[in-house]
Amino acid sequence: MRMKGLKEVIITSLLLVWRCSAGMAQEYDINPPGVVIHNAPAITHEYVGSPSIVIMPDGTYIASHDYFGNKLSDTYVYISKDRGNTWERVAELKLLTWATLFNRGEELYLIGIRPRETIGYGDFVVRKSLDYGRTWTDPKDEKSGLIRRGFYHCAPVPVVRHKGKYWRAMENMGQAWGWGPFSALMTSISCKADLLDAAQWIFSNEIKYDSSWKEGATAWLEGNAVVTPKGEVKDILRVAYNPDDLAAMVSVSADGRTMTFDPQTDFIRLPGASKKFTIRYDKKSRKYWTLSNFVLQKDRSGADNGGIRNTQVLMYSNDLKEWCIKDTLLTCGHPELYGFQYVDWQFDGEDIIFVSRTAWRDKTGNPPRQHDANYLTFHRIHDFRALKRKPAIHSSYKSHIPDQLEPFRLSQVRLLPSPFKHAQQLDAKWLLSLDPDRLLHRFHKNAGLPPKGENYGGWEEHRGGGRGLGHYMSACAMMWASTGEPEFKQRTDYVINELERCQKARGTGYIGSVEDSIWTQVGRGDIRSTGFDLNGGIVPWFILHKLFAGLYDIYIYTGNEKAKTVLVNLCDWAYRQFGNLNDEQWQKMLACEHGGMLEVLANVYSIVGDKKYLDMSHWFDHKQFFSPLSHQVDSLAGLHANTQIPKVVGLKRRHQLTHSEEDKVKSHFFWETVVKNHTYCMGGNGDGEHFGPKGILSNRLSDRTAETCNTYNMLKLTKMLLAETGDTKYGDYYEKALYNHILASQNPETGMTTYYVPLVAGGKKGYSSAFETFTCCVGTGFENHARYGEAIYFKGRKNNLLVNLYIPSALTWEETGITIRQEGAYRT
Repeated sequence: MRMKGLKEVIITSLLLVWRCSAGMAQEYDINPPGVVIHNAPAITHEYVGSPSIVIMPDGTYIASHDYFGNKLSDTYVYISKDRGNTWERVAELKLLTWATLFNRGEELYLIGIRPRETIGYGDFVVRKSLDYGRTWTDPKDEKSGLIRRGFYHCAPVPVVRHKGKYWRAMENMGQAWGWGPFSALMTSISCKADLLDAAQWIFSNEIKYDSSWKEGATAWLEGNAVVTPKGEVKDILRVAYNPDDLAAMVSVSADGRTMTFDPQTDFIRLPGASKKFTIRYDKKSRKYWTLSNFVLQKDRSGADNGGIRNTQVLMYSNDLKEWCIKDTLLTCGHPELYGFQYVDWQFDGEDIIFVSRTAWRDKTGNPPRQHDANYLTFHRIHDFRALKRKPAIHSSYKSHIPDQLEPFRLSQVRLLPSPFKHAQQLDAKWLLSLDPDRLLHRFHKNAGLPPKGENYGGWEEHRGGGRGLGHYMSACAMMWASTGEPEFKQRTDYVINELERCQKARGTGYIGSVEDSIWTQVGRGDIRSTGFDLNGGIVPWFILHKLFAGLYDIYIYTGNEKAKTVLVNLCDWAYRQFGNLNDEQWQKMLACEHGGMLEVLANVYSIVGDKKYLDMSHWFDHKQFFSPLSHQVDSLAGLHANTQIPKVVGLKRRHQLTHSEEDKVKSHFFWETVVKNHTYCMGGNGDGEHFGPKGILSNRLSDRTAETCNTYNMLKLTKMLLAETGDTKYGDYYEKALYNHILASQNPETGMTTYYVPLVAGGKKGYSSAFETFTCCVGTGFENHARYGEAIYFKGRKNNLLVNLYIPSALTWEETGITIRQEGAYRT
């Protein structure tokens, strides 16, 4: 018997620098993590801002910060001669804000802004010190450091040396006050020039941010000058964007005078990028590094992730486009009060040192909010290159809703010996016996390229062929994540390269096994639709969905950026091809089975952030089916089950991303209806692929009960509902259906799969062949046994571990440094 309630294990641990429990806001020690350089008592409302740090040639550390609040706009300089253990204030500079410390040998500079009024935006200035920050030049004119008059803005961001010039990014506000419409620009100067001479500086053109470029993204600012692996200078700016993982990469000409930006291609994914970050390149590791206010899942609010600053993570990238978390450095509860933000940092041998604008409780009380820092703190990351690698972050807006539970990634779970491990191994063997070129046959042919292999038999041969490749792509991606076997990654990379070749050969963005004539007719509004036929083609959207899903899964599970590019190109083709159809035409078309198109378009929105993909998901809102769900009416009798279930999986996924109450109500009601009124004892549903009358199952037992695809999709829905609510009824159903239907759908000797699980007395399972069947249930069968690890373990919002399935397995919980093994013979 299953335990009532999920098994719960409380885990607590120290992270690299500091970790604290989320429930102790009033009990924190008044000493924040790190070394306190300066404390401005919270009661004064004088807030520490713009920390910066530099290492001088003799090893001396110099740090600075400014103030904001109470009409302050001064900068203070501190010095440490003992590697950051103790600090001395050595200078106060009036009317200097947002300044970067930078040295040219023994010469020390502060590059920042002199407010035109008491506070606010102002002139771009440079100040110089020859005595390690104790005295400074005064920017009186264009020869002494007054570089350009105006209403400029910047932050402590890097000054980069490249091809004999220093490069430094900044922004123009154009007025003394306000926030938002910043224009990006790049400055540069010869490394041999007098840095206080305005005439020596080169300024690029300015690019003003346009909020129409990206739905929900309202501004850019605080850019980093970065040199790419190809030797090109870029300005990488934070973007104010609630999902919190969008940055902009602006190109800079070699002479520094021209900047260009294409909003279609030049936004990049950088977790935590709605807050200030600093990027630097490390020659030893040949990687780019940054510290980021990445928002942990437990802290995601859906309202203002850009304001959550209670965690700092160390990240790296090989190409500035794909970022990986190396480790969590600082994290604490109560993100509304506490924050580690505006970090500036430097390499120091094998270490990284950094300074933080820290909001923390002091002897006068708590800071007013996380933004209003009362400390400047110093920190060291020892031997940063050797820290344990954490996985790539490909999608940090996977959900705007703070679910009760979060599943662990497939790559964090490894199965141990059991029937599930055995099933996985048989599935892996089958997948590796298949020839990708044979599955690509129709794709090459439709792109005008010579096929590299003969088509497989079964469903792959007839008009509905082509779906097998998408399932194969998903299964190989999941199997690589689940096992780490390199051949699965090689297979997915090969398929993506071939699909990219097909896409380039066609030149329209479309790739697929469905002939063009169908899409041409539909695109011009000529729609002839029945249950499984659309304009003479067998379920073309259903088939195309498998390709969409395969591309998405390869991107999510393996990090292949080409997969994302091919997927977005395919989406854009669909947008152009069908964007002119009206709602009546769409509803007519949706009478034909169309798979999980709603879900996969929501997924594309989750990784790209462009609202047009979310809007496209609404194309697939099948009103005839959704309307009864809205009114909580069970009208499933007579409907083809696996046509309907993926639609609701899509509703639930979109609810995760949008908070749509309507999508939530429909998805919850559907699950309750199917499980209570239409589900057999082993977790499956449907007889002859169709739902029957409400609550009547005993006379619907045959050799065609419980299509495996139905349960494959019901488990996808159940997993999301379990994560959202934490309700054990979803865990109970998941266990029943996984053990009694999914595991039972595979022949334990050959690895072949069933279409149905017969429940009639004397019924006998029929299994597929390896190369001559390729039904839809063969495709979902590929995936079923590759994904067993995805719902065994969940993490709660209070750093607790919840065990949903008693499947022998090992979990690597990287955030805590803990590995958990589960062994036993429960239900095996």
